[in-house]
Amino acid sequence: DDEAPESDSDDERPVIVEMRRVGDTAWRGFVSQKDAAKAFGVKQPDVSLLVNHPTKCPARLRHLEARKPVDSDGEEVVAPARSPTNKSACEIRRVGDKKWRRFASRADAEGVFPGLSSSYISRLIAKKPSNLAPPHIRDKYEARNAVDESDSDSESESEPDAAPEAPAPAYKVGDRVKARFRGAWGAMYEGTIK
Repeated sequence: DDEAPESDSDDERPVIVEMRRVGDTAWRGFVSQKDAAKAFGVKQPDVSLLVNHPTKCPARLRHLEARKPVDSDGEEVVAPARSPTNKSACEIRRVGDKKWRRFASRADAEGVFPGLSSSYISRLIAKKPSNLAPPHIRDKYEARNAVDESDSDSESESEPDAAPEAPAPAYKVGDRVKARFRGAWGAMYEGTIK
């Protein structure tokens, strides 16, 4: 009854979910819930529900079974931890800040800054013209891949090859100065301020 799953791909990645129709004897193994959902004509959240909460499934899913992989003894197979190469350590800062904040992964950074998702972080780092982060995100945040292997959440001074900043000129109250700044909607303003 609990045969080893047949992998539905030539992929070397481990099977993380097995599915079958009720009454079938063989389980089909998949490397992702998304792949399993596609093969059985359902959505990924449906597969997740079948695996984690089978008794709470709606009637439209009761013809399917899903589980985490099991070995020949019927024991659940522990999925191997993701290798560190799959983690994308990154650094993020608000535009204008000097210090970068380091995160072990983009998922760890998600939600730390208001409105900044892991998808937006990836798009900020990639800077691909056809898939830029929205302007309201680009105007607020900067992100880059981490420069070293530390997995800490610490503040780092980074930018080692950047030229030292010139000291700010001393102004007195009432002095006229030229200024450039970005407004609320991303408009660039330039002018003299008194």
